[in-house]
Amino acid sequence: MKNLKRRFLFTALTMLCGWFNPVYSQEDYRTLHQQALVVDTHCDVLMQILRGQNFCKRSDWGHVDLVRLQAGQVDVQFFAVWPNPELYKPDKMYDQTLNLIALFNSTMSRCQGRIGLARTPQEIMQLTGQGKIAACLAVEGGTAIENNLDKLEKIYELGARYLSLTWNDSPDWASSAQDEASETYQGVRGLSGFGRQVVQTMNRLGMLIDLSHSGEQTFRDVMKITTQPVIASHSCVYALAPHVRNLKDEQIIAISKNGGYIGINFYAGFLDLEFDKKYSSLRKAAAAHLDSVKAEFGQNYTGYCKYQEKYYLNL
Repeated sequence: MKNLKRRFLFTALTMLCGWFNPVYSQEDYRTLHQQALVVDTHCDVLMQILRGQNFCKRSDWGHVDLVRLQAGQVDVQFFAVWPNPELYKPDKMYDQTLNLIALFNSTMSRCQGRIGLARTPQEIMQLTGQGKIAACLAVEGGTAIENNLDKLEKIYELGARYLSLTWNDSPDWASSAQDEASETYQGVRGLSGFGRQVVQTMNRLGMLIDLSHSGEQTFRDVMKITTQPVIASHSCVYALAPHVRNLKDEQIIAISKNGGYIGINFYAGFLDLEFDKKYSSLRKAAAAHLDSVKAEFGQNYTGYCKYQEKYYLNL
């Protein structure tokens, strides 16, 4: 896996150098793109599938479907499994993780052999060598394992090859970037003793530790004890856009020295803070309307959201 990640990084650096060299033509870029192993380390399309999107056909909504992946010549796509903590915390996160993995498997089976699950570098190369897209599974948010190392090992057995230690919310054993920046957060900062066991178990399994969404203290604690390269699957640069979700220079350097990988997040709010300010103000206005809907419908609102997810999981 380490050699394969180096190849990804070399490809990315080669493309980056090419973008700033005026001697290359548009055809050169296309040739380089065709020859490179193109990897996207995070997408949330499973949530769109959960809401009814047909992944196998071109869609007018969302960012990813099979047709557009093929048109863009993406070779390897990581699919994030994200159990919504607003709906499934504290004791249904793992069950929903299993549901979403099952949804992923049923989706792949409907795509007529054009895409398939890859669990090893060898399977990636085998699938891409056959002209297929290699689909890799990931789980976003350590709350998915519900403080249970057996559940961590189970999702690995089912094909998940990285775990994001946190999402915006924090599990009991690691703090997220959002929570570390909050003055009201009362949970653990960094890794707890159990959090260190999670890191050690992932190292033993060969499961990538994803530090996107992790707080700075969690980041530092992980880097002190990990024996394997880590990744930030979808993160941007704090020096360019000082958002709590972005990586500071010392973090970027630490991942480089560790032999790890950083995938750029194309969400505009992490690339341009002016966009984020405007979007945040719109979200606040929308939140007031949403609160009024929740107040009117009470428990029926949460029940309806869960009904939607259960309905589409059964399709």
